[in-house]
Amino acid sequence: MKVRTFLLVSSLVVLAACSAKQQDTTGSENTPLAPSSASDVGVPSAGSGTVLSSTGSATADPAARVVEVTVENWKFTPNIVTAKKGEKLVIRLKGVSGIHGFSVPDLGINQRVEVGETIDVTIPADKAGTFDFRCSVPCGEGHEGMTGKIIMSG
Repeated sequence: MKVRTFLLVSSLVVLAACSAKQQDTTGSENTPLAPSSASDVGVPSAGSGTVLSSTGSATADPAARVVEVTVENWKFTPNIVTAKKGEKLVIRLKGVSGIHGFSVPDLGINQRVEVGETIDVTIPADKAGTFDFRCSVPCGEGHEGMTGKIIMSG
């Protein structure tokens, strides 16, 4: 029990520290997890995902393929997204329950998603590979299993 309490408190401290760092909206390494308005969306750094829109205003590049992913307690649906290298791909995150994160560390993406939000995230498609994603906001008992993959074929 002490270990669980320690891990929970440690996670909250790290989350609070990360949230405090997320004030820079220039698109540098401190890109905000969730912009408070469309005007708060920063210019992404090279190779990172781009938040195109937030709550209620989901508009993606018309040439991009949009894959809708529901984000709810302890699961992403679907949790496997496939694409081809060079393809314009947008993942449209729809918050169904809880507060979660969509983190793809190898692509420089970390986006917070809350209930009722619809957020479009452009996926960089400049390299082939398998990119793991996970929830980056501690969300309860099923948090560890809240994972998925983006498979970018060459």
